[in-house]
Amino acid sequence: MRTDAQYLCLDAAVSCDLHELRVEAEAWQQWAADRRQPQRRRLDGPGTAVHLHELCRDLLPGWYDDWVLAERDALQRIRVPLLRHLARTYKEAGEYGNALQAALHLVDMDPLDEQAQDMLIRIHVAEGNLVEARRAYTAYHSRLTAELGMTPPAALRRLAYPPANE
Repeated sequence: MRTDAQYLCLDAAVSCDLHELRVEAEAWQQWAADRRQPQRRRLDGPGTAVHLHELCRDLLPGWYDDWVLAERDALQRIRVPLLRHLARTYKEAGEYGNALQAALHLVDMDPLDEQAQDMLIRIHVAEGNLVEARRAYTAYHSRLTAELGMTPPAALRRLAYPPANE
């Protein structure tokens, strides 16, 4: 802590998780933007499971002050499109482990998010893991039915249960 006659503030040596999360999110956004440039087509940016985990950690868990909730919402608006882009980018590059990490973070954040579930199932199918694709579909179907009385779209079912070739 630093103080003077008028102010009380944190010392510059103190790290702040909100600042760290924003810096990490900005690094991911820059990395994602660089991926769109053909001369910089690489996947060695902040992209490891550890960094993905850091990007998705919650801000001040257990705190429910209005300002904390507002900051969590702001971070969520950064994270969700970024994780969608990362999942898609990794999947297209055949890096299914990283793609799964990003998709699983999306599903953890909102288990009823149809786009997240669709991405998760598509990644499992792309890696040739129909068992996991079907497991993910079944879990989503059960939860959606129990919580909202709805069923997933038929197109999502066809992803996990493709028609047999005749």
